[in-house]
Amino acid sequence: MVITQRGKGVAILLDINEYESLQEKIELLQDVYKAEKKIKLGEVSSHTQAQKNILKKLKNGFPRFLITQKVYANFLQFISY
Repeated sequence: MVITQRGKGVAILLDINEYESLQEKIELLQDVYKAEKKIKLGEVSSHTQAQKNILKKLKNGFPRFLITQKVYANFLQFISY
């Protein structure tokens, strides 16, 4: 819902689920952008090395609360390949 003032849009009212969905999409797009930038700069790792680095961070108490439970579960499934 668009909230207007004097005929001009000034704010948007969103359902909380829609808002959270948009936030997750924005975070994913930011991650893709960062990854593409690193690839262009040649800052890449093999899958095996990346998996080791990530698992090490998780074992050392990487702050899981920074990502949603759904993203975390998908991530763990992805790196187990």
